Amino acid sequence: MNPADVDALSVAFRIFVHKSVPKESDWQLLGNSVVRPEFETTALRFKQDIGIGRLSFYHESFSATHFEKETTLAECAGLENVAVWELNHVMDRLVAHFRGEQCKWLLTLAINQSRVPEDQK
Repeated sequence: MNPADVDALSVAFRIFVHKSVPKESDWQLLGNSVVRPEFETTALRFKQDIGIGRLSFYHESFSATHFEKETTLAECAGLENVAVWELNHVMDRLVAHFRGEQCKWLLTLAINQSRVPEDQK
């Protein structure tokens, strides 16, 4: 497979990968490719404060406020939690995706609705 073949594939998901993943894996580097316009910015994601449960968007467009902007539970629908994925998590997610299954790691990153403050519900 060459980079042109990869460019033609659909995207299963977009994630942040820990910098150690390319070194730890036996993935073959195929080359370089021009980033398609739809991938020039990061995807909008959410965060849930571990201490108080508050929700916020996480995106590069909020750089003035540490990449975060408060949001509501409804506005988080369909978004992924911001996370940095390790090699084993990426592999589990790929396997689940191609099997048509839910990835167990995505379940652990879901919003804990019981912790969301009332003003964000």
